Amino acid sequence: MGVAALAHQALGEISEAQARIAELRQLWQRTGAANRVEERHLEYLEGRLALSRGGLDSALEHLKRAQSLLPPKGVEFHWHLYPHHVAIWAALGEAERAAGGDAASWFEKAAGSGSERLEQPMAYVRSLYFLARIHAERGKPAEARRYFERFLKLWGDGELDAERVREARRALG
Repeated sequence: MGVAALAHQALGEISEAQARIAELRQLWQRTGAANRVEERHLEYLEGRLALSRGGLDSALEHLKRAQSLLPPKGVEFHWHLYPHHVAIWAALGEAERAAGGDAASWFEKAAGSGSERLEQPMAYVRSLYFLARIHAERGKPAEARRYFERFLKLWGDGELDAERVREARRALG
């Protein structure tokens, strides 16, 4: 249902996205399964939806709540959800960047993660791209180059994020 909510949002079907979140929340409450894991997942989903709608204050609020519910480090296995460290940190980076805040610290957490990135490779790789952009904007070409190279090593031969791949290639000459 969470993936469906994100897909509906991406298609511009905002009411359908909200309906899936409400349905998920009701299901967890009805079955008594609601706990920190589900609460964290719902906060993450609400934050992603708010971010894609441009509701930066709401996105930051939900994503920071989700981040506060993460286990300190490592992989916490649950019957159906991994903790989403990297996804939450990357989403916080995107929201902070859009709001003009300190995005780099969140992307650095995602890029420097260990086992936490196993289930979120897209968020991990995109964090490398955003760190490259941030360093380029700060006038740190060596750091930007390092992150662009890492990004391209992982993403350069694929079809995802084609515009970002082209930009990274242009930046590296």
